[in-house]
Formats: sequence, structure tokens, C-alpha cells
Amino acid sequence: MTPTQWIALATTVFYLIVMLLSIGGVFVLVRRRQWQFLLLALLIIGGGTLATILLVQGETRFKAPYMPLFFILAAIYLNYKDLQMHSN
Repeated sequence: MTPTQWIALATTVFYLIVMLLSIGGVFVLVRRRQWQFLLLALLIIGGGTLATILLVQGETRFKAPYMPLFFILAAIYLNYKDLQMHSN
């Protein structure tokens, strides 16, 4: 593989990790019953993605505006796991 392909693979793996952690963050929000933040995040992500698909072609660069929400959801999950580890 060329260096560019290695970088592309590394960024794809990082993106996958962030997505999995953000799914964990969604489950934490459901468990804590924080419906307002969960609904806001899902509406922004879902509505924004739908608007992007309807208005322009859906390329990977169009996911960039939603990445902060994914990072926040991933941080919620990591914080939950950290608190869980230190409380035991």
C-alpha cells in the first residue's frame, strides 16, 4: 500500500471508532433519559444528512458539519465508562 492509502485507512478506522463510541453515547443518553439533547443531536444529524442528500450529492466531505456532534456523543460515552470504572 502507498502512504496515501495507509493514511486513508487510518482515518477510516478512526472514523469508525468515533461512530461506535457515539452510538454508545446515544445509549447512555437513553439510559439517563436526557431526551432533549438526544432529540436535538439526532434531528441535526438526521435532518442535516437528509437535506444534504436532497440538495446536493452525498460525498464524504459533507459529513464534516456533523462531526462535532459525533465527538460529543463519543465523549459522553467515554465519560460514562470512566465514571463507571472509578466508582467500582
